[in-house]
Amino acid sequence: MIEHGQLSYSEKAYEWTVISEASEEEILQFCMNQAITMDVYSISREADISYFNTVTTDPHQPLRVLHLPVRRKESYGKMQSAESTASFIYSNDRLICVLNGLDKEWIISHLESGKIPHQVMLETIKLLYNDIEERLKHVEVNIEHLMSEAKEKANREVLLTLTDLEQELVFFSKRIDDYDDTISEWLNDDIAIKNTSDSERDMIHLRIKKSQFNSHLYKELIESTSGLLSDSIDNKLNSIMEFLESLTLVISIPTLVFSLFGMNTGGLIGRHSPTGTLVVILVSIILGAIMAVYLKKREYL
Repeated sequence: MIEHGQLSYSEKAYEWTVISEASEEEILQFCMNQAITMDVYSISREADISYFNTVTTDPHQPLRVLHLPVRRKESYGKMQSAESTASFIYSNDRLICVLNGLDKEWIISHLESGKIPHQVMLETIKLLYNDIEERLKHVEVNIEHLMSEAKEKANREVLLTLTDLEQELVFFSKRIDDYDDTISEWLNDDIAIKNTSDSERDMIHLRIKKSQFNSHLYKELIESTSGLLSDSIDNKLNSIMEFLESLTLVISIPTLVFSLFGMNTGGLIGRHSPTGTLVVILVSIILGAIMAVYLKKREYL
């Protein structure tokens, strides 16, 4: 569906068009009518990366393209492509908004209320960062819980949870960097500067910096937690091996005594005594106990 409208701002007329869920043929026909020599359909279907670009279709009126994949909050850390996209193609006096998988009513209501296109784009970016910041808070809670578990126990369940969270942060961090690069370019565009206030742009720059800082901080925290968990597992394994080796040493002394008296040779004291067996057992137990006490004092057991 293609809807058109017009608004006035500072004694200047703006034309806007919102294209929603249109077919490739409809978009192609629209571009031909508007003398737009770019593949708008392919742009609107790009669901992996965002970008900002200037397209010179008219030397006196170059078009800017701001394309933003829009994800659900829980899918920022997944490999899948974005579920929706919003593409803004604009110049000094017109805006073409191509929506894929998004509700057009929100955009249209803002345009019909008199907001200039660049303000609508700014509001869209704010909504995008609202979702990013909310998801980052969720990630922060998960990291705090995981760090607590890593200190208390080091098992397979904690290791798998850590791996999943580390993978999520890799995707999340890359996508935030992608958005930040694109939106920073848009904020430095002369048309955006002319039609938005310094305070609004400064606020977006601040949110960009904050999201980058937090995503990179959480990524480093996960890496440090991974090191802590690895050290805990190694320490636990070393303790188990130390215990087993110490236990083997304790058992080896009675085994040696029993082996001596089990040899098919004569000459050992008490070999033919009725109480010899009892004496051998007692001596073995005493020697093993002495070794166990010694190892305990050295904190090997």
